[in-house]
Amino acid sequence: MKKLALRVLLVVFLFVPASVSGAERDHTVIYPRLICVVPIIGSGTMQDPFRPLFSPNPQQNTERGGPTDESSQIIAFQSVPTDDGKAAIVMLVARSYAAFAPVLNDSKIIRSFERNRWKEEDLTRELQKYKKNFDLKMLRVGAL
Repeated sequence: MKKLALRVLLVVFLFVPASVSGAERDHTVIYPRLICVVPIIGSGTMQDPFRPLFSPNPQQNTERGGPTDESSQIIAFQSVPTDDGKAAIVMLVARSYAAFAPVLNDSKIIRSFERNRWKEEDLTRELQKYKKNFDLKMLRVGAL
């Protein structure tokens, strides 16, 4: 009987703390994020695939070795094509807000939204003008 009680206590002390850890950290607030509606670029070839404006060309990143100044570059993105297929809704993630300057100053950008300045409902409503049934969960981006 004592052995059974010891086993139960061992299980409780080993496994319960792991399952009762603190609240999960919200990774969406670690880095600044920008949501944009941008045109689709590229010729559709292997060297120049169709992709949203400001998203990296995988072929060029391989040839050049990636970005040179990591502290000010866009470090992650996620995109969802619009209903017409000519543009995409993109969430860009950067280590600093300064990395968004070229994006915000580009005349080709259709619309931009600073995520922390919009209520989620209002932002979703605005983006649904470009993609019916759009939900912000479609743009989940993890960047560590």
